[in-house]
Amino acid sequence: MSKRTKIVFLGAGSAIFTERLVADLIRQKDVGDCYLVMHDIDKKVLGYMTAYTRMMVKREKSPVKIDGELSRAKAFDGADFVLVTLTIGGGPADLIDVEAPAKYGIVQPVGDTLGPGGLMRIFRMAGPFTAFAADMEKYCPHAMMINYSNPMTMLCRLVSRVSKVKVVGLCHGTWGTLGYLGPKLGIPPAEIEVLPAGVNHFIWFLRLRHKGRDLNPLLRKVLIDEGKGADRPVSTELFRIYGSYPSPGDRHLVEFLPYYLKDEATRKKYNLALRDNRATDRYRHEGRKACREVVEGKRPLPDLKASGERAMHIIASVVNNKNEVHYANIPNKGYIRNLPDDVIVEVPTRFGRKGAVGEKVGDLPLGIHSHVVRIVGTQELGVEAALTGDYRLALQAFLSDSIVTDVAVAEKMLKDMFRRSRKWLTQFRQ
Repeated sequence: MSKRTKIVFLGAGSAIFTERLVADLIRQKDVGDCYLVMHDIDKKVLGYMTAYTRMMVKREKSPVKIDGELSRAKAFDGADFVLVTLTIGGGPADLIDVEAPAKYGIVQPVGDTLGPGGLMRIFRMAGPFTAFAADMEKYCPHAMMINYSNPMTMLCRLVSRVSKVKVVGLCHGTWGTLGYLGPKLGIPPAEIEVLPAGVNHFIWFLRLRHKGRDLNPLLRKVLIDEGKGADRPVSTELFRIYGSYPSPGDRHLVEFLPYYLKDEATRKKYNLALRDNRATDRYRHEGRKACREVVEGKRPLPDLKASGERAMHIIASVVNNKNEVHYANIPNKGYIRNLPDDVIVEVPTRFGRKGAVGEKVGDLPLGIHSHVVRIVGTQELGVEAALTGDYRLALQAFLSDSIVTDVAVAEKMLKDMFRRSRKWLTQFRQ
């Protein structure tokens, strides 16, 4: 690693994500001499996001140096870390992912992980991510890719298949769940010892302790006996059945367990709200507009807001060889014993100069394992279809997903979604 730590933000136009990750970097005092390169294909957006983040650095008297770079080759050259925070197609594509399946009776509360929505995302993003990995191998072969983009598992798996790039996927789900459980238990979340394992957005707390004490009996008493888990009825029910608490929350979990989505009455029973993708897209545009207006002098630069993410902690841990443990998505390598070694799993991971090394968690319990194996199979099919551009494999991936229950519907839906997404699916020859 070079003396000056070079970090690339790939997708710097993700205004809110970029602003808060830069705030994290400014506050993370032990990264040392740091050079941040903002990269985006939109010259205008790149210009004002670079200017905006430079304003942040200047006001806080931070030593971080920031440049903007349209050329990916120049941005990647000699990088130590590449942070990815982008999606292909943006808001219009996200709407297709959710609204098209809904026409066929398939409801996805989020639609960015698996199911028709998540699979379409990997189909759209395969080409760009393959190119990112190839360029990293060429210009910064020792760098670590830290990916925040969804579908997290499939994108990390794709990168690990096509390259030797060190890829790590980060999600705040485990931290968010600990933030939910801590107040329920009357214990500061930071004091809870947890052993999470599974695949992204379908994680199970195989161990939950406080100062050596097993918290599961207390959690059962609080959530089930006292009814304090009623605000997350799916998670509480799964905890009752499987004996381990799931993460990151009901809306994500149910997309792997379609019996919770089978009809409107069931969704109402479990209080399953759907994400408003139109509102999310407006939020993105408002975030960009706010940054642009700060640069133009039309509004003041706001106070620093932490992201709640762990990327900068991880970078500091690697740079300083701290060997801190964070929760990450990495190639399995035996960490979960009863899953294949090459699939991507989410486990506690130690970060130091050796990169990312997972904690060996043993076997997933049989009941949980039965779900995860099925999920992994669909993810593998999705990645294979995305890489090969094989339309028949894309259909097979749809049909292997438990949320799809009818062949004729799957064929019509896939054809419809491909037609509406054609400009982003250049590898497919339907």
